[in-house]
Amino acid sequence: MIRVLILIAVSGFVLALVTLSAAVAIGGPDAIARGGWYFGSRDWGSHHRFDWDPEFDLEDGPAPGPQATRTLAWTGERTLRVRVPAEVRYVQGEGPGTVTITGPSRTVERVVIEDGAIRLNRQHWINRRLTIVVTAPGVQRFDLAGATRLILDDYRQDELTLNLSGASDVRATGETGELDVDISGAGNADLGQLKTRDARVEISGAGHARIAPTGRADLEISGMGNITLVTEPAEIETDISGAGTIQRAKPQVEPAQPKTRT
Repeated sequence: MIRVLILIAVSGFVLALVTLSAAVAIGGPDAIARGGWYFGSRDWGSHHRFDWDPEFDLEDGPAPGPQATRTLAWTGERTLRVRVPAEVRYVQGEGPGTVTITGPSRTVERVVIEDGAIRLNRQHWINRRLTIVVTAPGVQRFDLAGATRLILDDYRQDELTLNLSGASDVRATGETGELDVDISGAGNADLGQLKTRDARVEISGAGHARIAPTGRADLEISGMGNITLVTEPAEIETDISGAGTIQRAKPQVEPAQPKTRT
């Protein structure tokens, strides 16, 4: 019986291989000319063709080759989306918003801002992070994808929403009333120095979040994620499925008072 099944499997594989070879031989050249053998998303358009840039790799520091700095007007309002590998620093400041990009000149020239998203005007293989400084008065939502780093120094807004996918990384200091964090993948959010009233954190995958809520904390983990509380909130609700963990803040212990001899 097993021998018969093996013969059937081998025969099917050979037949499929012969059929595919015949199809390529007959219609391959014409199909390629018409784009029928195109591998990729047809919705991207020509501006999403991939180019490999040998100037850099995903490391920190200046890349070899010509460097450039370019400043664009910030056209977004409360939401900033980053769709390019970069180290992004958000500076909360009044006046017209600006985005300053520094890196290899070929890549810097291709950075555009559309609908609050910083991206390249065509898919451009890069593996060294650009340096981007965003100066704007009231950004409250940050969407990061890929290998992006975000730094928020002295952030002071009523709300802060962070959506991280891939291996994105965030570090923040300052103060906010409501914190909303959504991590999908292996992202990391170091928010232990961000004074927070209420926090909601949802992790899917192997992400990590470090938070400091004092009011309410709603924590949900699906997978192998980890949430560290550096403070003890007044209310807490948890939902864990998988091997995720939540580390609670250790209670403060008053030092023992020396005994006075009488």
